[in-house]
Amino acid sequence: MILLSAVVAAQKQTNNNQGSTAPPISTPGINLAVPKNKLVFPYGVQTFERKEYLKVGSDITAIPGWKVQSSPSMVTAVITESVTGIGRPGTNSSRWLDIDDLGAGGSQGFTTPPIQAPAPWNYSWKFSVLIGQVPASAVEVPTFAVQHLTNDGLQDAWGVRLTPSGAELFMSEVWGPAQSAPLWAYAGLTDIGQWVDVRIEASLQMDTLVAFVNGNQVAMLRTHTPAGTDVTNLGFAYHGGGLDNSGSMLFDDLGVAFGGPVCEESLSLTFENEDDAELLLVNGQRIDTEFGEKVTITAALGPNRGPAIFDSTDPGGPNSTSQDPDLLVDQGNVLILQNDAAANPDDPFIFPRPNDDEDGGTLEFAFIRPLRPLSIDLIDIDAAGNEALMLTLTDFSGETRTYSVPPDWTGNGGVETLDLTDISAQAPFNTAATGVDSSGLYDPNAVVSMDVVLGGSGALDNFEAIIPCIVLAFENEDDNTPVSSGTALANGQDISFPAEFGVEVTISDAGANAGAAIFTSTPGGPNALGPDKDLLVGLFNILILQNDLAPLQAPPGFFTVPNDDTQGGTLTFDFPGTVQCHQIDLIDVDEEESVGITVILEDLGGNLRTYDVPIAWTEDLLNDGPPGFRTLDLLSLAPQPGFASIATGFDTGLFDSDEVIKLTIELGGAQAVDNLCFCP
Repeated sequence: MILLSAVVAAQKQTNNNQGSTAPPISTPGINLAVPKNKLVFPYGVQTFERKEYLKVGSDITAIPGWKVQSSPSMVTAVITESVTGIGRPGTNSSRWLDIDDLGAGGSQGFTTPPIQAPAPWNYSWKFSVLIGQVPASAVEVPTFAVQHLTNDGLQDAWGVRLTPSGAELFMSEVWGPAQSAPLWAYAGLTDIGQWVDVRIEASLQMDTLVAFVNGNQVAMLRTHTPAGTDVTNLGFAYHGGGLDNSGSMLFDDLGVAFGGPVCEESLSLTFENEDDAELLLVNGQRIDTEFGEKVTITAALGPNRGPAIFDSTDPGGPNSTSQDPDLLVDQGNVLILQNDAAANPDDPFIFPRPNDDEDGGTLEFAFIRPLRPLSIDLIDIDAAGNEALMLTLTDFSGETRTYSVPPDWTGNGGVETLDLTDISAQAPFNTAATGVDSSGLYDPNAVVSMDVVLGGSGALDNFEAIIPCIVLAFENEDDNTPVSSGTALANGQDISFPAEFGVEVTISDAGANAGAAIFTSTPGGPNALGPDKDLLVGLFNILILQNDLAPLQAPPGFFTVPNDDTQGGTLTFDFPGTVQCHQIDLIDVDEEESVGITVILEDLGGNLRTYDVPIAWTEDLLNDGPPGFRTLDLLSLAPQPGFASIATGFDTGLFDSDEVIKLTIELGGAQAVDNLCFCP
């Protein structure tokens, strides 16, 4: 055990010192000078400072909703302050939590109130910690955990564990395959007695946990959240390290930030339809130009006639008395490589006798946009010596994941599902399929192609995948790729001209304003002292129409004082191809305005979908409290209740939500938008 009590004592005051509270707010008849829990959706930081009306010497139960678990005597978490008055290096912080763990078990510690997101959102947590005493054992170590709701209540999903030699990022089965990765060792800037800044980003869309220590990315884990985990209900917890495994630390600035809703669409290739989900496929149909909206399907040169549809319906299907009884698995249409034998005549459109080729061949799938493969059904991989199958996924950077499926994996006429998210052995019948990645750099979220090499006869069905869509969160331009986050946008940036956007969408504006601009909405950020405190909704960058009374730019291209125009105006998003618009965040559509927002979608045929969003649909952040924004569902015509009014929608003509080419947003006043989700 390493004990540096002198280090900790130099930065904390005795718990008997009660300190003082901040001066009470002078409001007749109302006492607002009470402790505040700051961990709320969509953004919050618990600083433990005077402004939160917390007394030095109080334990964390003084904060509404914070609880000490089990035996309070085993773990104490008390607000303390710097004896010298000198704050944490590089900050204005002078108060923090003093955590003393006397050997508490895993069920002893403290928890914050649960946070409820309105839908699955990507999010991040941050905190700063100074370790004074490290655990003696690597078993049951002190843990900072993000918990999610399961059937057994809130359970550790992932977090940071303090070990005898450093810290590690961990993930439990609540969030995916249990695993861990090192974060830091006790040395240099992360040594015992040093403040360490930790930030961890949890992306539901990309299935990743990415950890940053002192601003540098140090670890990433691939996640796979099970269906039983509620990704919208979460909280933060500390629990002890077990009997005789004590620890001591200072803890500060615990923050949570929700970056945006998950934006993705499912791809399901059942071969009943083309990938436009509309045009039907028929038994024997040759597959050459039928696909192309989400994926193209071709066959490499080989002894077969190429991809074709086989109707596996049995009994009563068109192939029930055919030469292929081992494919009569009653799954509707499946994909085969058509046999080139003379008994199976060729045809440019519909093969009269669909039959899988006993010599096999290669099916090539090229995806229009990078995606995340989930699973695929393999059919009739029987015990014959040539019946092995090899499936290779290739990502955006050329890294690969390869599955080797041996003969007798399904049995004769069998169907089994290959999990494309897992490289461990899969043995559903008599033999085991194995997977291997070309390197640790393979990205399962950015797969651009899939090659399936059939050693003999057989078929495919039910390929399932997730396609990440586009989220305009205005943190970056729309030039991102799977290996680049794109060109960053900054507070006050004028995006009217030159055009910052133009890859996935172009943005234009109109009206009596100075044009579209970026506004950083982070509380305590660069606009905290500006004229637009009602836009500090914690969504990071948002899009406004700049006030034409504040046109000054310094340097050119950046407004000196970002400020939304009280007269509103129009924002227009033009898409280079057809898209499906899912949702958008509307900000500050409050009762202080005289006019709300109108949102208009136009499809390829000129038909319209219009949403009327009245005033009071969101809170006024300053008068009503957070969140100050709401998410408008662009796929629904059902009434959408807001804070104190209801948004409604209607179609003009036969509007097709899959064929949108333009989105127009008419701001009635000083309002803003963020997190436009659309799927090309």
